[in-house]
Amino acid sequence: MARLVRGAPDARPAQRPAGARGYLIVEAAMALPVYLLFMILVLKLSSVAIAQAKVTVAVNQAAIALSQASYVQSAAVTADAATVIDLVEEMVGALGSNDDVFGLNGSNNALALMANRVPEAEMASRAVAGQLESQDDLLHALGVIGGAEGVTFDSGTTTVMTGDKVVLDARYKVRLWFFGDRSVEMQAHAESTRWGDAEDSE
Repeated sequence: MARLVRGAPDARPAQRPAGARGYLIVEAAMALPVYLLFMILVLKLSSVAIAQAKVTVAVNQAAIALSQASYVQSAAVTADAATVIDLVEEMVGALGSNDDVFGLNGSNNALALMANRVPEAEMASRAVAGQLESQDDLLHALGVIGGAEGVTFDSGTTTVMTGDKVVLDARYKVRLWFFGDRSVEMQAHAESTRWGDAEDSE
């Protein structure tokens, strides 16, 4: 009885057409720049999103700090606090020290800004700059023009000591470094109810 022996399958790889290798190189040369450009775009958009998150958090924290500090400016507290501050400054002045006893001049602290009667837009800008002070280098790296100092406020829409809310409308620009000197304008908005208003209205 004869046996049928199956021959081993041919293990040789299929032959490519003569020009297939050249096509792959051309396709890779065309696809690689597109892929790299796409990755750069994704990285830049993510850095813009990170910058937006950092500034938004700082604006929110500044609005809360200013709303809390506004309590000190309320009618019930201001007179007593002003009297104590004046007495301490007189006493220290008599001892020959400088006028800035509490270190309020030049401070970005919300309470110091209110005590110095800083204009509202400047107050908001300096309060946010105080929140972002430790992240200034990061903001520059993310493309925020001017870093923490580049966040500005419009005096027409920013309210701190008027109305029943602290309203901060921040504007800043982020550089799109892969488009030359072009930049995109960004905004951040925060609101916080002022402390002390309920007590003042009673």
